[in-house]
Amino acid sequence: MWLRLRGGALSPERFAASVAVGLFVGSIPVFGVQLALVLLVCIPFKLDSAIAYVAAHISNPLTLPIFVLAELEVGSLVLAGHTARLSVHAVKSLGLAAFGKELAVGALLVGAAFALIGGATTWAFARIARARRDENLVLARRRTLDRYQAVDKRIRGYVSGKLHFDPALERLAGLEGTFGRLLDAGAGYGQLSLALLELGRATSVRGFDPDAARIAAAKSAAGDVEWFEVADFGNATFAPSDTVLFVDCLHYVDRAVQDAALGRAADALAPGGRIVVREINGAGSPRSRLTIALERLARFYRGESGSFCFRPAAELVRTLEGLGLACAIVVEDGWSLLDNVLIVARRET
Repeated sequence: MWLRLRGGALSPERFAASVAVGLFVGSIPVFGVQLALVLLVCIPFKLDSAIAYVAAHISNPLTLPIFVLAELEVGSLVLAGHTARLSVHAVKSLGLAAFGKELAVGALLVGAAFALIGGATTWAFARIARARRDENLVLARRRTLDRYQAVDKRIRGYVSGKLHFDPALERLAGLEGTFGRLLDAGAGYGQLSLALLELGRATSVRGFDPDAARIAAAKSAAGDVEWFEVADFGNATFAPSDTVLFVDCLHYVDRAVQDAALGRAADALAPGGRIVVREINGAGSPRSRLTIALERLARFYRGESGSFCFRPAAELVRTLEGLGLACAIVVEDGWSLLDNVLIVARRET
């Protein structure tokens, strides 16, 4: 029963979600049933009920007056457009039902804000703590980031965020075998392939991306050792490779271009080589729709235009198998709100 209540191995994602649930439940005025609400949410979603219940105690006799006051203020601002009037006369004039409505709306908004901030903070610290346990990965991240000393600070900040918080590097580093001659399709700033090089998992790196600014940063980071070029999926050179990466890039082009690029990548593979695809699973599930919505929001924030082509993981697997490759979907450990999938397609020797 205890194991069931804990929900399984505690990944950063499950840790963050458990804390978020607890903070939300603790923030809303449902005294006496907080444990029941925690269990109602955590058990079906395999979150950690114990951590959530501890987090729910953010609301306690010392903090309760502060929470109630903040929730009344927020609810009054949203519903009435002014701060709460807390005198006895004002409450009587407002009416108990309206007073309760303001408190309920404020509680939901304050609870959601605490859940979002607390969950995000927990996830970030948990990711950093887990990463520090792997000294090789820590040192490789540091060496990779050192390569970007000469680029714009905003680019360096983006690269640092991707290296530390995007699980793609850990997922790839967890794959067996060497990447050998690595071709990074849609390389962006090149930080992922260069990190694999710093880990000693790749012997050489090539890459391409249609964004000239990103390739300029990748070239600066790579120096004279590795090779990056400005090219899109239609005209890029797929040199003979042991591994071809397509990480979070295929959905930017249409299905026909995706299939053609995968075919050319398969032709470039050496015997025993592999194509590794990380993509959003466009299967239509709630997690998939959330992930796609966040990707659209990110593109809008960057000021980019164009359409997407998200495909179900099963469809990508069929395409790769049609190219004569043996496919496996690597299941991500832990629990995540996002629906990303890692597909490894190998050419048999």
